[in-house]
Amino acid sequence: MTIFKGKTGRSTRRVAALLQERYGIAVGHSSVAVAARLAGLKAQKRPRKPLLTDAHKQRRLRFVHKFRLQNWRRVLFSDEKTFELFAHPRN
Repeated sequence: MTIFKGKTGRSTRRVAALLQERYGIAVGHSSVAVAARLAGLKAQKRPRKPLLTDAHKQRRLRFVHKFRLQNWRRVLFSDEKTFELFAHPRN
């Protein structure tokens, strides 16, 4: 089904509405789900993301106030690696 292609977050209710809008085909969302399964597609449930707590918000605000004058154009971000520029070698 090309209407599902590349749309991992699209619900069967939304696909049924799109079929009605674009092609004038009135079909129920359960029929869309059956057709999707027959086409080899599987349902996916989005993982839940926890909301920010008040403590998280306060920590973010403290960070912003602490580094508000930082020149962020001179900062390099990376994952799990520490880089020291112009540091003395450790022997």
